[in-house]
Amino acid sequence: MSRLTWPIVVGVALLLGGLCRFRSPEVFVPVVDTPVRGIDTRGGTVGVGGVSVTVPEGALASSERIAISSEPALPGPLPPGTIATSPVVVLTKTTAAPFSVPVSVTVPCSNPESSCALYWDPEHRIYRSLTVTALGPGTLTFETLHFTEFLTASSDLSTVSVDTGFRPDADGFPYRNGGFDLDVEGWCFGISSLSVWYYETHGVNGEHLAAALAASRNGPVTSDAASMEMARLAQDETTATLKAKKSALAHSEFATHRLGDKQAGLALLNALAATHMPQLMFLQTWGQVGHAVVVYGYEKGHFLIYDSNYPGETLTYGFDLAKGFGTYGRGNGGKLDAVYSQLPFYSWLALSSIGSDADFQKIFDQALADTKSLSPIRVLIDAPVVDASGTAHVPADAKTLTISGRVEGGEDFVRAVMGTDKKTAHPRVLVAIEDGAAAFSSDARLGDGPETAFSVNGKLDKIQDAIRRAAKTKKGTTVDHFTVAIYLSSAKVGNGQYDENVLGGRELLRFAVVLEPATTTPGILGALDRQ
Repeated sequence: MSRLTWPIVVGVALLLGGLCRFRSPEVFVPVVDTPVRGIDTRGGTVGVGGVSVTVPEGALASSERIAISSEPALPGPLPPGTIATSPVVVLTKTTAAPFSVPVSVTVPCSNPESSCALYWDPEHRIYRSLTVTALGPGTLTFETLHFTEFLTASSDLSTVSVDTGFRPDADGFPYRNGGFDLDVEGWCFGISSLSVWYYETHGVNGEHLAAALAASRNGPVTSDAASMEMARLAQDETTATLKAKKSALAHSEFATHRLGDKQAGLALLNALAATHMPQLMFLQTWGQVGHAVVVYGYEKGHFLIYDSNYPGETLTYGFDLAKGFGTYGRGNGGKLDAVYSQLPFYSWLALSSIGSDADFQKIFDQALADTKSLSPIRVLIDAPVVDASGTAHVPADAKTLTISGRVEGGEDFVRAVMGTDKKTAHPRVLVAIEDGAAAFSSDARLGDGPETAFSVNGKLDKIQDAIRRAAKTKKGTTVDHFTVAIYLSSAKVGNGQYDENVLGGRELLRFAVVLEPATTTPGILGALDRQ
C-alpha cells in the first residue's frame, strides 16, 4: 500500500501575551484563531505563541484537527511550596484516541532549569509527571502520548521533604524481582512500572496493590501466579516500548540522562514534590540501563526507594541539591548485593512515556483472569518416605541422602507466568537443606511436561558438616535432624554448595529429616516452618 499523503488539517488557537512571564496562570489569555495549516500523515510541527507540538510519523492513524489554547486557571491546586512556571496549555485533537508514538511538546517556561512537566488527570483529579526531554532558553520540552491540560511547575527544594504515602510492603510486589528468581532476566521494569501505575490510579482511593494481589490467590503454591504473570507481562510490554523506539527512552540514552545526573535528579525531585506520586528511576550498568526502581519519597537528603530485589524494604539514595547523587543503600543497614557497586544513577522516566492507564489495566485484568484457570501444583516425595506428620526417617549411618520426587501440574503455571516455551525460561527444581546450609540443583525444569521428576544426592556427612558450619557449632556436635525444602528457581548451584539465590526462589514443600537411631548428644534442631 502506498504511503498516505493527504493533509492533516490543523486548527491552532493563538496564545496572546508573554506566556513565559506567568508564574501562575491567573490571568485569562484570549484565544484567536490563526490560519489553517496542513500537515500530512508523515508528521510535522504546529506552533504558535511560544508553544510547539511535533507530531512524528506514524503517531496518527488518520488526519485530525489539532488545537492549541490556554486556560486562565489551574485545573487543580498544586502542593504548598510548588508554583506554576508556565501557563496551563490545553492541547486537543479531533479524537480522544492516544497517539501511537509520543509527540514532543515545547512550552514557554520561566524557570526551565528548576521545573518539571505535568499533565492534569481529570479522572483521578491529580497531576501526573511527564518525561522532560530538553531544556532551552525560556523553554521546556516534554513528550506525551495523549492530549489534555499541561503545565510546568517548580518547587522550593531548599527544605523539601516528600512523603507520597507509597509503602514497599503495601504497594509493591510480595516477592523478589524475577518472581522468586524464577526468571533469570528479571522483571524490575515491569514490577516498578505497574507499582507506580496502581498507586497513581488506585492509591488515590486508598487501595493497595499487595492487598489486591492477596485477594487473587487461589492456593498455597500457585498463590502468587497472578502477580507474577502481571509483572512478566508488564516487563514484556515496557521492554517492547524501548525496542520499538516509541519514545525518547528508546534512544541510546534516556532523554533525562542527557540533562546530566544532577539536573535529572533535580527534575525528578521536582516531579516528586509537585505530584506527590512515586516516580520511576533507572540505574545503569556499563553506561546502559541496568535496573528500574521506584522513588516514593525524599527526606533528610535521601530519595526513598522501593527496589524489587529487596521486597518490602525501604532503600535510600543520597541526593544533595548542590553535589548530586551520593550512596545507594538499604534503609536497615544491611549489605547490598555486590552488583550494586556497578549500578549508579542513570535517569528517571515518567510513566506516561511507557503506556496508558488502559495498557496497564489490561495487563492487570488479564493476569487475574488467567490465574483462575491454573491447576494446583503438587509435590510428591518418593524418597525418603515422608509420613503424615511431614517427617522422613533416615538411618544415621547412611552414606548418601537421596531426595527424589515429582512435581505435578506445573505446565500451565509456567506457560502463564513465564509466557514462553523457551527451555531457559523454565525454572529448575532445587533442594535446600536447613534453610540453605547446603543446596543441590536438579536438571529437572518445571513445565517440560505435565509431571516433572527430580532427584538429587548428597553425602550425609558433608551435609551434617555444612549444617554445623551454618549454625556455628562445634565440630563434634551431633546433627540428628534437619529440614529439607523443595524450591523453584532459575539459579543453578554447585552440588551441595550454599547459594543465597536458592532462598530467593519459590518454595513448594518443606519436610523434616530425622536420623535414626537418635543419640543423646545435644542436637541442632531444624524448624519445620520458616519463621
